[in-house]
Amino acid sequence: MGENLKFVGTPKFVSHFLKANVKITQICAGNFHSLAVSLEGKLFAWGEGSMGQLGMNRKVKYLFKPTIVDFMFSPISEGSGNQQIDSICAGYGHTVILSKGKVFTVGLNC
Repeated sequence: MGENLKFVGTPKFVSHFLKANVKITQICAGNFHSLAVSLEGKLFAWGEGSMGQLGMNRKVKYLFKPTIVDFMFSPISEGSGNQQIDSICAGYGHTVILSKGKVFTVGLNC
């Protein structure tokens, strides 16, 4: 995970979570983006986001490091700022999020 895109043919340790002292309980990946859920239920996203699949609108084209997705003003937190991500999955250009029994999608054709 650096400031330049390159092919990585062997497993590469994502040190961001260790440095931030964040424990991860789930991971998943779409074609060009990755997602992780922390023990506290926070969602992290990184990779390509031009279709909105990172959950940060289409303004974010690419994130080079895992970044927390803030759902403060979305139906996921209902304006409370308390988000709890229970499960995630991803596809080509979209992400599906399960939060408190409700299913949410972001990205292409959602």
